[in-house]
Amino acid sequence: MVTDREYKELSSFAYDDLVEENIEELPESNSKWKVLKVSSLGEAVYGQGFDATAFGRVDDSYNFTGEAVVAFRGTYSAIDVVQDVDMFFTGPLSIQHIRAKSFVHSLLSNKEIKNLTFTGHSLGGALAQYASSEYQKEAVTFNAPHLPWNTVIDGSKTRNYVIYGDMVGHDLPGNDLGKTVRMPQQFTPDLNIGLKEKPFMDKHKMENFDWYFDKHGMFVNVDKHMTIQVPYGNNELRAFPRGSTLIGGTGTDRLYGDVGNDILIGGPGTSYLYGGEGSDTYKYIRTSGILILPQGERVRGAGVLKIHDYDLKDISFKVYKAGSSLCLEIYFDGKKSKMIRVEDISGRNGKKIQLITIENSKKLYSINVRTLLEYFSAHGKDRKKLSKDKVMPISQLPKDVLFEIRDLPVKEKKKEVKVSSASGEKLSYVVAGATIQCSCGNLPRKLKASYSHGVYIKDKAKLNVMDYRPNENIAPFGMCSSPGNPQVIKEGRPVPCKPIVTTPWIYGKEDVLVENYPALLHISQNSCLHKGLISFVDNGQVEKR
Repeated sequence: MVTDREYKELSSFAYDDLVEENIEELPESNSKWKVLKVSSLGEAVYGQGFDATAFGRVDDSYNFTGEAVVAFRGTYSAIDVVQDVDMFFTGPLSIQHIRAKSFVHSLLSNKEIKNLTFTGHSLGGALAQYASSEYQKEAVTFNAPHLPWNTVIDGSKTRNYVIYGDMVGHDLPGNDLGKTVRMPQQFTPDLNIGLKEKPFMDKHKMENFDWYFDKHGMFVNVDKHMTIQVPYGNNELRAFPRGSTLIGGTGTDRLYGDVGNDILIGGPGTSYLYGGEGSDTYKYIRTSGILILPQGERVRGAGVLKIHDYDLKDISFKVYKAGSSLCLEIYFDGKKSKMIRVEDISGRNGKKIQLITIENSKKLYSINVRTLLEYFSAHGKDRKKLSKDKVMPISQLPKDVLFEIRDLPVKEKKKEVKVSSASGEKLSYVVAGATIQCSCGNLPRKLKASYSHGVYIKDKAKLNVMDYRPNENIAPFGMCSSPGNPQVIKEGRPVPCKPIVTTPWIYGKEDVLVENYPALLHISQNSCLHKGLISFVDNGQVEKR
């Protein structure tokens, strides 16, 4: 079977002047193809640039396997762009189409060809689609123009991949042929802050599709949460609407969230992480280098900063004024080459970070950013307690700021999560009806399902990390005694609980998705802005008798 990546590479090779009988190796797919036939000069159409190449897959001994692909050359000049537009108005019976049919017909007498398919980019993609309809064979095309409104051909065997904003494949009017998959566009590597639109011809290029292949060389489903590791060099990468995990590389990278809930992970180089409109997670792991959360990107949604695989003794920090913003810097192993800088920890001029967690194989800690800011406000002028310009160990933060949540034994943490009816120590999925409690409240409550995600365990709706809606599925926990609650301080006694929960649950099962979001586990936790820690008493799978 020909992979999507191979179709893309063969479409690119069609732009080269190749010699029949030569062997061409596809560098990305690591497969070898023999040039079976190249369109002759007599088949060229003056002013319209018709070219096509027939490739045949060969094995390690360079023997033809019988699998062949015709790649039609696409738009490579202004004349061809005009031809793309002209095909919209003139329909399929253009000279280009006639020449394409003639070229394919010349291959049908080759008895060695057992399976013939088509591919092409831009104008070449349109010709591949016509050939697919004519001969009822598969075609995979890239940024091909739409069909004219008055044209109807059979596109049942055609897949056309299109980059948003491409003039030819996306913007021209007309009918889609077969299955059309629209890919979000990425952006030119540029270290100026902000995403930059690519020029027309750059959007049209084949390399725009390189972001979207899985390890098997097939296109990923961009409608699902997907993971992308940025390539070598300096890159700008945007998440996709359904949520993405973006991982920085060794260069200077800028990773942008979108409307979904995204996970942005710092790479070994310098990673600028910009939040999107969703509830995003920023991760610093052992191999990360410098991670910067810039100010100036004021968007809706709140974020969580997660630090993995470090002990408290290896972490230091400082908070200081930078213009009108409060900046937080966190250092690891005493090295300035391994650090996090949050340029606006208060969220006035940038993405709002509400929670910072620190996790290793044994311990899990959390810092409510609001509590940290209150501590800074109360003690920032006292240099003995917190200096604005001097680094201090993070372990020196008081316990009401740096909260130790629980021990995480190595065996438990590494154990594969299994659906279990037990409500004890085994890791297990949470369903509607699970019991939750707040460290500052006096009554446990049932976690409800706002609506079903379509996944059930024993007829009970399975939940995900986005199921956190106070007064909708999280009820008040009786009386609140939190010293961080202004009403408690004012009254001098417990007051009725009014939970303020604004972020998703943490520690969901990220590789098990429930309606596009990590499944909720009984070890998952959340926090109220009044400093209460919300955790699970049971997973809700078994009714107590």
